[in-house]
Amino acid sequence: MSNVFKRLGILLLFISNNSFANCLSQSTDVKLINQAIAEGSYRFLVKSDVAKVLDLSDLTFNDYLTQTEQQIIALNPRANLPCPINNYVLAQQNISSPSIADLVKPYQLTQPNSQKVVVLFHGLTDSPYSFHDLSAFYHQQGFNVRTVLLPGHGTAAEHLRYVDYKDWQSVAAFAIEQSFNDFEQVYLGGFSTGAGLILDYMQSRKSLDKKLAGVMLFAPATKAKNSMSWLAQYIDYIPFLNWLDKDADVDFAKYESFPINAGAQVHLLMNEVYPLTKHHTTHAVPMFVAVPELDMTIETSATLDLLKQWQQRTPSPLTLVYYGERNNLAAFKAFDKVKLVTPQCQTKCDTQIQMAHTALPNAAENVHYGEKAGYRNCGHYLGDLAKYNECKVVSGIHASEITPSAKEQHTSFKRLTYNPYYAQLTEELALFLNN
Repeated sequence: MSNVFKRLGILLLFISNNSFANCLSQSTDVKLINQAIAEGSYRFLVKSDVAKVLDLSDLTFNDYLTQTEQQIIALNPRANLPCPINNYVLAQQNISSPSIADLVKPYQLTQPNSQKVVVLFHGLTDSPYSFHDLSAFYHQQGFNVRTVLLPGHGTAAEHLRYVDYKDWQSVAAFAIEQSFNDFEQVYLGGFSTGAGLILDYMQSRKSLDKKLAGVMLFAPATKAKNSMSWLAQYIDYIPFLNWLDKDADVDFAKYESFPINAGAQVHLLMNEVYPLTKHHTTHAVPMFVAVPELDMTIETSATLDLLKQWQQRTPSPLTLVYYGERNNLAAFKAFDKVKLVTPQCQTKCDTQIQMAHTALPNAAENVHYGEKAGYRNCGHYLGDLAKYNECKVVSGIHASEITPSAKEQHTSFKRLTYNPYYAQLTEELALFLNN
């Protein structure tokens, strides 16, 4: 009963504090942010019982979309909060006054034909909003677009305490195989954990449907940057120890708090992906891969090693977009089917920016994550409330990956959440798709 009253109190606190708020104003309200950290106002599911994973048997993709949206509305404590964002993806769905539920739910953008589709999988703690910019690009290129919500996402960070990575594998297989049934050509795109799921799907199958025309992987989850991440699977068994980070969770599109189980499950998934073993199958599928050299979430060298082994086993057309020093790609120059791209700044540049894992799929114009957006990713200062608050409000703050050199350079900085080279990324994607 006490748990019920606790959640009721959180809900009342939410209502009293947010009568005139919207999703964007919340992310700039430092008083509300500090209170949300202390109270966990948005960290917990609306219902005390844990949401069950959807039964995907006998569902069409449209059924899946409907049932997933219903689950978000039932469990997300801010599902109905207004979110004054207008973009291409919302316009295609005829949504003019979106709520948070409208922005984090999976969606489908259609064409008047079933010729080709791209199926998109988001990253750990993210939501399909992370693909709003690229979805617009793909749709304008003539693709049908499908996005997927990984189980445990789109509601509240607490939800990730109860998921298993096999749930993610199941929904990935469902979306991919439904699309093989529905379209003539299928492309797959994934960011971080979503990209890891694509690799896992491909490597675990002896043969692939001939309709699979190409895959696009953005900072794929192959190996964690933190060498101690393997401990999460064991720490999760310790009673009353459930969280690695307890943040404000005012980012409507991404959890800021991080349950230990989330780290444990993504670690188990990555163990299925890398390193390549004799039990893995590589396939001659065209691949587009974009990675930051200084990624502080995923070990980029592991991704490069996997791609090199793939080329040695099964030479396949590969476009590798590398945000770093071209000299570090010498091992790939011997492969005839590999195109190497190292984006360079073309206009006015901030030379202190280091490309971040969190930045890859978002355009600089993104209303929530872009260059002029109000939201700031400051979780790297969670242990120091004064620095955290400074990061949230100081004017002229720099943006970067959270590297040791960035911490030395800047008194305070936010983690980069948009791709300064986004136009070059889409140019290369267009070439890849057209070829």
